[in-house]
Amino acid sequence: MKKQLFSGCAIGLSAVLLIGCQGTDNIASESSIQAPSKPKQQPADEVAAVLYNQIGYQANMAKLIYLQANNALTVDVVDRNNQQSVISKLTSEAQFWPHAGKNFVELDLTELSQVGEYQIVIDGEVLASFRVANDVYTRATKIIAQGFYFNRASHEISFEYGGKFNRAAGHMDQQVKIHHSAASAHRPEGTVVPSPKGWYDAGDYNKYTVNSAISMYTMLRAYLKHPSFFQQLKLNIPEQFNSTADILDELFWQLDWFLTMQDPNDGGVYHKVTTLNFSGKIMPEAGLEPRYMIAKSIGASLDFAATTAYFARHLQDIDAERAKLCAQAAEQAYKWAKANPDKIYVQPDDVKTGAYVVTGDDYSDEWFWAAAELALTFDAKDYWQDLTQLQAIEMSVPTWSDVQGLGWISLAEEANAQQWQYKAQQKLKALAEHMSIMANQSAIKVSLGVFDDDFVWGSNGNMANHIMVLDAAKAYVADPASLNRLIATNLDYIFGTNPTGYSFVSGLGSQTPMHLHHRVSEADDVLDPVPGLVAGGPHAGQQDQCDYPSKFPALSYVDDWCSYATNETAINWNAPLLYAVASVASEE
Repeated sequence: MKKQLFSGCAIGLSAVLLIGCQGTDNIASESSIQAPSKPKQQPADEVAAVLYNQIGYQANMAKLIYLQANNALTVDVVDRNNQQSVISKLTSEAQFWPHAGKNFVELDLTELSQVGEYQIVIDGEVLASFRVANDVYTRATKIIAQGFYFNRASHEISFEYGGKFNRAAGHMDQQVKIHHSAASAHRPEGTVVPSPKGWYDAGDYNKYTVNSAISMYTMLRAYLKHPSFFQQLKLNIPEQFNSTADILDELFWQLDWFLTMQDPNDGGVYHKVTTLNFSGKIMPEAGLEPRYMIAKSIGASLDFAATTAYFARHLQDIDAERAKLCAQAAEQAYKWAKANPDKIYVQPDDVKTGAYVVTGDDYSDEWFWAAAELALTFDAKDYWQDLTQLQAIEMSVPTWSDVQGLGWISLAEEANAQQWQYKAQQKLKALAEHMSIMANQSAIKVSLGVFDDDFVWGSNGNMANHIMVLDAAKAYVADPASLNRLIATNLDYIFGTNPTGYSFVSGLGSQTPMHLHHRVSEADDVLDPVPGLVAGGPHAGQQDQCDYPSKFPALSYVDDWCSYATNETAINWNAPLLYAVASVASEE
């Protein structure tokens, strides 16, 4: 286990300052940068920023807007069309948010349920405009889901399906070489194997087993929670006219690649398919460097086993052939891990791409997740016994490096979880209620920052995973409305109710990332970045040494290619965001 376990637009009276920087890819460890201890105070009556959801507020959900100010303010809400005041009210008193070093006042407009466009006005000055609608998140879900299609490897995106984001195919991966770290008697160094399809993992063009596992689990779980919604959600992809839900077609593109990562000779799973170094700012078709299968590892094998067991269990009535392949793959991968418990991934000296490994990891969370999924799928005594040996593991918000929460969620929801189900439900309930209680004490009513390691690399992914936990826990708490309210405010944060002034998803909002650390977006001739991709988000690590506007974690973000630490994209952040928006859109 790695992490701590559970035991806005800057507009109005001051302009937005966008700070650029230059740099190169460099994987570094999380650094510790201390924030100043005191906030910078603005004049008492000045509104330095308005934090609001830039894509809109769902009519039947909470609507909280925040103003950066030191005193309570009287605010008018005006109908944008007829300029009539619809609400005039006093905000809350100011509350300090330590993650930003700023004071904020709250304007609660939950009572405003009439669909329309509105303005925030103070002393006759319009500070922001927002909308209330009934379909805010359906459109967002479609755009975010389409983002996975734009990240396909081994695939041409024609104008018909990509519009101005059309591009040639790249990385066909039919001739991937076995790296010396992955060599075996059956597959010696230099052996050529196919590993096509899949998604590009992040801003680079490589494909990683560990990061794919949690992403795939999360996407399939989103579909299983809301099958009717996703069956009706039409994406602009080549498979759109078949009988399979489009989101599953997209997921199967990844699954077909994922299965190639297993050595059929012994069941072990390779850590990644990659070039030896990160490529430059090039389009996929220009990436002609050799690609390699890198070492087998227990991290990759256990995550693979858990994911394929989950797919085997839930695809039986959707795609029996893929379900069978997944069942066989899961047991073989787990068997390999049991036989090779010391095969921890070590980055080879000649490989400089993402490692997806945590120093000192004991892999107990991966063992737990794998044992849970195999026990639920195969109901075999050995798997339940393995799980029992790990029963002391606590529940936490899932991340790629901390996956026991996925096992607990599955155990909570599966009828054949035996005595584990109630225990899992109680753990999930306790975690969600703790998040809700602590978020209510936050100056901007979000759960990000509840845990010490929330504001780290990929903080927006953490926020999206918070929402998945809250959504999963609603069935087990006495007050699900409180969790729905927190889900709404957490989504608001991602789409603009944060002190950076950004909606963090490309193409969704009035001020969105334009310079993502994403090679296609940077290398194509299109001004806009590929839409539907969430930036990693603010944190104080600043590993890329770019020019950041602040050392406070909630302000330490810059929209620049340089900032791979805060402005890169990744499938394991987009997948929980897809889950999050779909959980709300399915009820629109």
